Amino acid sequence: MDNNLNGYFVTFEIYKDGNQVNSLLVPISLIHDEFQNWKFPGSTLEVRVKDHTGNFRISSKILDPR
Repeated sequence: MDNNLNGYFVTFEIYKDGNQVNSLLVPISLIHDEFQNWKFPGSTLEVRVKDHTGNFRISSKILDPR
């Protein structure tokens, strides 16, 4: 079995007004739950989820009304 666990975690970056306020390392299985903890109706935060290579997986900007 491989000991490299990087593929099983993602990084959550939390932004408010364009400034990063928090960063979390989260197991892939908890992406949905952790996303809802930070981004909910009325929240002014932006949540960016990146994989272990630094590529975007999702950004909460897609949920913001125009």
